[in-house]
Amino acid sequence: MSAAFSIRYSDYAVNWRHNYIVSLTTLRATGHVLHKVDAVLYPEISNLVDEKFRRWKKGEGDDALFKFFIEEERNQLLKAYQFTSSDGLAFYENELDSGKIDVIGEGFFKGSDIIAIIELSAKWWQTELTEIAEEISSESIERAEGNEI
Repeated sequence: MSAAFSIRYSDYAVNWRHNYIVSLTTLRATGHVLHKVDAVLYPEISNLVDEKFRRWKKGEGDDALFKFFIEEERNQLLKAYQFTSSDGLAFYENELDSGKIDVIGEGFFKGSDIIAIIELSAKWWQTELTEIAEEISSESIERAEGNEI
């Protein structure tokens, strides 16, 4: 959310790309660490995390944020350094004033405000991580109650 705020109020000519890359990388790193690090360090959550990832990769409903923005946009940006705003073209000085820099120019979210999608994605992660934490917590309570009987 902090990165989205920084993008919204940044000086386009200086900070826009940097703040956008930071926000998108953070969004994708959240899932990567959960799936590749946390699930390995804590095997008791690996099945739950694997189930979630399979669901997220389908991109249905709110999970479209993961599949079509967090994952695909990250791939375009970090692997090919292509921004999907401004009709999918790299930014040039004349585009900075065009009003198109904050709009996704192609793909599933074409026409959407980039900052709004980043904010929605951050909220989506909050919801998903809260669900995981609650499920882990309820399983721990059930196990503890089962041991007391």
